[in-house]
Amino acid sequence: MSAGEGARIQSAAQSDVGRSRTENQDAFGEFTGAAGERLFIVADGMGGHRGGATASRLCVETMGREFGASLLAGTERLQRGFERANARVHRAAVADPELSGMGTTAVALVL
Repeated sequence: MSAGEGARIQSAAQSDVGRSRTENQDAFGEFTGAAGERLFIVADGMGGHRGGATASRLCVETMGREFGASLLAGTERLQRGFERANARVHRAAVADPELSGMGTTAVALVL
């Protein structure tokens, strides 16, 4: 790599339902911000609770949307994204009795 050239990052993702579940509740995404920064996020519905797949999908979607729309610094952008994702998951769980109690865990990295 010559001076001034940026590092190339390649990514790949794969998910598996595992041995004890019948539904894969994983969601993942990669998003690029206005300045070329990248967000990588993985979410997993909580312990087979109903709505876990929905919660993880909503989390990833919201984080991606917030990441692209925000001009905040990396840490603040992640915090706001997680707060908005949490609020969106909560609203969906309250609005639909079938999704009551749903939740997700998530991990994100910004480069």
